[in-house]
Amino acid sequence: MSVKRLLLGGLVAVLALVLWIAWPIYGFFSIGNEAWRLPFGWMEVPDEAPQFSTALDPRYEEAGEAALAAFEARRDTLNLPSYSAAIAVHGEIVWLGGTGWSDIRKDKAVTPDTQYRIGSTSKPVSATLLARLVADGTVDLDTPIGSYAELPNPAWEAMTLRQLSSHTAGLPGYAENTDAIGAYRSARLGRGVPTLDKAITIFDSSDLLFEPGTDFSYSSFDVLLAAYVLTQVTGVPYRELIKRELIDELGLKSLIADDVKSETKAVAYQARRGLPTEVRDEPVIEQVKPWRRVDLSQKLPGGGWVATPSALVLIGSAWLDEGYLPAAVREDFFTPVRIASGEVNEQDYAVGWRRRVWDVPGVGEVLNLNHGGVSKGSQAWLMVLPEHDMAIAFTTNTITHEFGAFSSVLTDIQAAFIPVAMGAE
Repeated sequence: MSVKRLLLGGLVAVLALVLWIAWPIYGFFSIGNEAWRLPFGWMEVPDEAPQFSTALDPRYEEAGEAALAAFEARRDTLNLPSYSAAIAVHGEIVWLGGTGWSDIRKDKAVTPDTQYRIGSTSKPVSATLLARLVADGTVDLDTPIGSYAELPNPAWEAMTLRQLSSHTAGLPGYAENTDAIGAYRSARLGRGVPTLDKAITIFDSSDLLFEPGTDFSYSSFDVLLAAYVLTQVTGVPYRELIKRELIDELGLKSLIADDVKSETKAVAYQARRGLPTEVRDEPVIEQVKPWRRVDLSQKLPGGGWVATPSALVLIGSAWLDEGYLPAAVREDFFTPVRIASGEVNEQDYAVGWRRRVWDVPGVGEVLNLNHGGVSKGSQAWLMVLPEHDMAIAFTTNTITHEFGAFSSVLTDIQAAFIPVAMGAE
């Protein structure tokens, strides 16, 4: 073989390696910069959206129709592929509704069985597991995790499960991760991570942002490390713990990891948006195309679950069921965590939930515990209203220009359902 051919073959091999390394990074950054995206593969969102509205309790039929109208109006305004929603009261699902498509190319309408990536709404899933293990005495929220598990970073040993689950432990987020190889793996999302001991290597050499308990910084790595500790204490893999404590106990057949195949999983879409104009004050989706293939197993505890809205409201409702979680545990988890200065953290973050009091027209101030989620081509919202024994969840299979554009429909949903729930008591 000639030297020229050897050199050419070597050059091709090097270029192929560079492309293999760089392509996922291009995919990661192009999502946030529309000018970088490839021009092919885009499709229009059809004008006439299929819909469904099912009142499992007839008292909520009118509220359900109002909710569906609100979801469709918002879907149409933003040109989203779909919305899907569920409402539970007193632990029972009272309404399911949706509008749009789970798969536009196949003309496949969203149904109550359509599953969505739920992003950071996975954090209440993991918090529910933690609460169950606190309730049965397996772990304590305020014991240093170094007493529960062997840890690859000595700086983690003094952290507690309460700090990790309230983002006051000092771990970095994706953007602050100083573990270079781990940061690349986080962006690439190209290879499955079967166990959490492998997943925590993504950030195990990264510097802390602050001393545990002294400040707040939101990070999915917090929840990943907390879940790892639970596996070490119990000797049971994380997925099996979730199956035992949530899926089997609550009948959550639609709650699956993103790497599990399912025929009812919605296609996750990236979006191409138009600019605001004189007749519209926010960017509207003009075209969509399926998200690049990713593997979310490395972020499963804090951002890798897939579920229907009905599964989410059953998880939310379980927190209000004293047969599932003792009231004292619930109240502890629902209490915003204070940092070392004595102040409540900047996001009123409790243990796995944000705590808020919002004004609802026609109802007044309403206490809620909530968590939103943004995943690769999907968004989710879960809210628990303890004073009304209600849970609300909804999802979409793309990402809006800002999360509030997706969640702003929430006020109309509460205004429709809370008065009926109050009258039904």
